[in-house]
Amino acid sequence: MEIKDPKDDVIELNVGGTIMATKRSTLCQVKDSFLTSMFGGSWDETKMARDKDGHVFLDFNPKYFAVILDYLREKAYTTSEAPLALSRFAPEEVESFIKLVDYLGLSLNEMRKLPTTEEFELQYGAAKVDENGAVAMTKNMVHCNNAGGVFGKNIYERGVFRIKLNLEKMNFLDGDTEVRIGMVKEKLENDKEDYFSSPVAFCGWGITRPVRGRDHELLKRYNSGKIDTEADVILEREYAFKGGKMVELILNCDAAKLYLNTEGCYQFHVDLPKLTRYRLMVQYIYGDFKIRIVDFHNS
Repeated sequence: MEIKDPKDDVIELNVGGTIMATKRSTLCQVKDSFLTSMFGGSWDETKMARDKDGHVFLDFNPKYFAVILDYLREKAYTTSEAPLALSRFAPEEVESFIKLVDYLGLSLNEMRKLPTTEEFELQYGAAKVDENGAVAMTKNMVHCNNAGGVFGKNIYERGVFRIKLNLEKMNFLDGDTEVRIGMVKEKLENDKEDYFSSPVAFCGWGITRPVRGRDHELLKRYNSGKIDTEADVILEREYAFKGGKMVELILNCDAAKLYLNTEGCYQFHVDLPKLTRYRLMVQYIYGDFKIRIVDFHNS
């Protein structure tokens, strides 16, 4: 649909009982959207629903619409769009907001600018980030008897993402040595909490050292920080997680599932807490490890 120079007047809207004022051009930012059709000349404005004061009435949740309007305003004056954070809503509100975005003919992916790269960023304990965020590793051999963790920079809320990791160094020590790979739940209520030092909401897998004298490894599955004792998997006759092996994490935020693929054609999955945000986590417990992000894409 071609918009023929709509008059750029100021429009006052009554959105669910809240008055909002904006320019017509702001409402018409996205071609073929519901708002562009409504205010870009396709509709007869004399027949639109209005309140007693003459404002065009839109029967939408004003909290959700205000976020959308802010996005359209920013789109009007910058080519570098800030990602839309669903964290502005409580978990139970996210689904309703997404439905309104779809109804208006807007793209949530475009509004949110889904991440196209991933890198390690936050760290604690005996772990560190190296090579401009590409590598998570033990600080040095002095720290092998301690634990530490590294977290990715992205917050995942919607979409499907594939993260390929190279397990470059996997030197297990005797005892309860383990490396954990997966996602940790990002708290919505207070992002400033010292949450990462105790990742109780970790979902993923813990790789333990091969049992001495036997040719297998044990893969533990964690669900919200707790070990699923019925999900221990013994990988016999090959070290699926030895140094140099590749693994791939597939995060499906929409289905709330996380998958682990190995070079040995093994695939495992764990259910994630729904309506939340996730962050990549690698955690080391007593060992000398080095893990590299080698590929990332969304689909």
